[in-house]
Amino acid sequence: MSEELIPQLYPSEYDNLSMAGASMITDSTFGWCSAINNTGTVFAIGANRKVFVYTSNATSTTFRSIISDPEGNPSSVTYFGSTIAIDAAGDTLIIGSRGNNRAYVFDTIDKNRQNWTQRKNNFGSPSYISPQFPDLFGASVDVADDDDTRFIIGNPGQYPKVEIVSWPKDSAITLLTMLSGTNAFGYSCKMRCAPRISASSSDRLKRCRSFAPSNPWKA
Repeated sequence: MSEELIPQLYPSEYDNLSMAGASMITDSTFGWCSAINNTGTVFAIGANRKVFVYTSNATSTTFRSIISDPEGNPSSVTYFGSTIAIDAAGDTLIIGSRGNNRAYVFDTIDKNRQNWTQRKNNFGSPSYISPQFPDLFGASVDVADDDDTRFIIGNPGQYPKVEIVSWPKDSAITLLTMLSGTNAFGYSCKMRCAPRISASSSDRLKRCRSFAPSNPWKA
């Protein structure tokens, strides 16, 4: 679930980067994007090649963890952290990395959300979602609210597309559906708990296509 606002990030507590756990960010990218779970108790903030995770209750906010770009080359321009989404429970994050046409999935391994692991493939190796046709893949991402195995990724480059994939933990990644459009179709895409998705194109930010096919998870 990706949102524009984080209602429980209290300015009195986090009025500078150091207090937010982000003192190492020096390029003004902290706040690139944000995502919050359905209850408002777990949220994430994107920055250049990092994602910061917090938990919140009715009175306070706690910095929990930093998820760093798995790409090892520090000179690579990956845009990891420029798009993020979180599932309803706040246990799974999908992070776009359009600079290298990837989308990474991370799962928490403790209830405090202090430790996150990169999702593994069917060979037991940390992996990522990649497209059939790379072209700004990862410019937008989302995860189904009620199913942390279903993801949608926008690919709004020269041949605009969105891809819906299935990726259970420790399993192979399966492309379920690919949708094509025009005018940067896929620069924004959303997936909800019902079998319904929406994807937008960029002409005056007003065109939006919604899909609820009878069998949406079959390619």
